[in-house]
Amino acid sequence: MAKVLISPIGTGKMVSDREYQTAKYKFDDNDRIYETPFVSAALAEYLKVDKIIFIGTAKSMWEEIYRYFAKNADKDIDDNYWLKIAELSNSSGYNKKLVNKEDLATIMFSVDEYLKAINSKATGGSLPLIIDYGLNEEELWKNFSTFMKLTEILNDGDEIYLDITHSFRSIPLFMYLMMEFMQILAHKKIMLKGLYYGMLEAKWEVSYAPIVDLKPLFEISQWIRGTHDFVNYGNGYIISELLEKDKSTSKNMEEMQKKIKNISDLVNINYLVDLQKQIQALNKLIDSEYKNAITYVLPLIKDFTSRFKDIEYASEFQLELSRWYFENKKYGHGYICLVESVLTKLCEVYELDITDFDNREKVKKKILSNRRYQRKIKDLKNLADKYFPVNDIRNRIAHASFYNDNNYSFSNDINQAMSNYEDIKKLLEREGINKLNESIPACSAFI
Repeated sequence: MAKVLISPIGTGKMVSDREYQTAKYKFDDNDRIYETPFVSAALAEYLKVDKIIFIGTAKSMWEEIYRYFAKNADKDIDDNYWLKIAELSNSSGYNKKLVNKEDLATIMFSVDEYLKAINSKATGGSLPLIIDYGLNEEELWKNFSTFMKLTEILNDGDEIYLDITHSFRSIPLFMYLMMEFMQILAHKKIMLKGLYYGMLEAKWEVSYAPIVDLKPLFEISQWIRGTHDFVNYGNGYIISELLEKDKSTSKNMEEMQKKIKNISDLVNINYLVDLQKQIQALNKLIDSEYKNAITYVLPLIKDFTSRFKDIEYASEFQLELSRWYFENKKYGHGYICLVESVLTKLCEVYELDITDFDNREKVKKKILSNRRYQRKIKDLKNLADKYFPVNDIRNRIAHASFYNDNNYSFSNDINQAMSNYEDIKKLLEREGINKLNESIPACSAFI
């Protein structure tokens, strides 16, 4: 595991002879002033990083990186080398790249020497990434590819610190996209530990340039993604992890974190009875007062949970859940819920334990499948006529479509999902279904 600082370098505000202007930098948690032309040097010392990855164009002030870090590592400066890099970088431009990675190897060695001078445990391994100006779409994609090389360079467990103070304004966006890619798609356990900006604009008012950690802004994007996943797909794992990491988490937030994780697990395994209980419990927690990012996403979470809030019966919950699944294109879970809502409703009508498998089979075989009862009660026949074709779809899904012959269309099963829901919902509301126990008493139905 390494602590890696990623820092852009530009051409800077030139004082004379391509030198950066020295600034006084300060972090919020102590009074120490870091007086340096490079915010990366202040960050490296403050964070005790192992290596620095510098990002710049061929025209960036690479020679000044060499001069500063070699000097502050008490190493001799090779004036000929400094002059060579200065001439190459100064002569480079948007259409002429005269500096390459090999040219900068001595500079990176000097950076590593500096890091080891301020932190004896630093591993080294600093390197440069040379990008284009990004003046058109082709160059933007080329730069994106360069940034994506970091997914190969960084390792599992690395802690990443981003510096967005200098260089092109597009670079922070590239770094943001890179972190999103690595954390979501690259399957590497890489942690963003800090997102720093040296506020040079503020030095005229407070006599120093505050270095601000903007990581909470990056976490807001995680909250947005996590909330979207939860309210649309029932996947609340990101929100659960964010709540778990929040040091200010209250007792209610700890309970919310557990409930959201439980709901996510139950949605994925489709345990409907337990899911209803967990959503009801979460509804009670949502009305409490909270602070920080959770404040802004709670209304969206509440929109999701409130659709189930006033549901009294399990059959109604399963029916509404099937609708939510269909709306979010989770057709397999939706059809399972839709089919189970019918059997649950019949169990409720006959006041049977809905969690007892034998009871569910009983109402299916003794009531729903009974031709004599279907002839007697039109609503029951209509329900049976709808239930069994929908149950065939459910069985095809449960058995990966191997259950039945090839006389079906997956697109039809998908396209008809909402109409199947609407039809069954209307049938379960019919008086004939809700009074079945009067028309067909349990004593005669379950002999």
